[in-house]
Amino acid sequence: MARLEPDKKDLAEPPPVKALDAINPAPQPETLKKPTPKPAEAVKVQSAVKLQEAKKLFSQTATASPAATTAMRNVPRDVRAGRLCVTELREQLLNASPPYFPDLLPSERLKDGTVIEIPREAFRANGQWFNLSYRCEVDAQAMKVVSFAFNVGDPVPRSEWKRRGLPSQ
Repeated sequence: MARLEPDKKDLAEPPPVKALDAINPAPQPETLKKPTPKPAEAVKVQSAVKLQEAKKLFSQTATASPAATTAMRNVPRDVRAGRLCVTELREQLLNASPPYFPDLLPSERLKDGTVIEIPREAFRANGQWFNLSYRCEVDAQAMKVVSFAFNVGDPVPRSEWKRRGLPSQ
């Protein structure tokens, strides 16, 4: 991955952080497994997290250059949407109060439609993992973010890192 200077953000390159393609929990011994929630219970857990709607979208200003737009045109739509959303996530975290300086962010591809919604994920900043939920909506062509909402939760206890598949380094 190419690293970009903070003032030269360009989505022609991946964002300047390592991205996790997926965080899959490691299998647990049968005696430690919790009961799997029924679909209705899972919806309750997911909807319990209140997302904060972004007041300002940063990725639009970071990607306004004609060169970036032209370069993004050749990237598959699902990947392009994921890059836009992870760029917006990074900027929202940097501009949050208090700010977070992420060194690892989750990266998702757009499965269909225009929305990437992640009810439970994590990002790393200053050697600590934090719980994260977010919703990112892109335009029909996946060329810009049109809305973004997120919630930074509590730090993930170190005892859960391995179970959740979070790197310790």
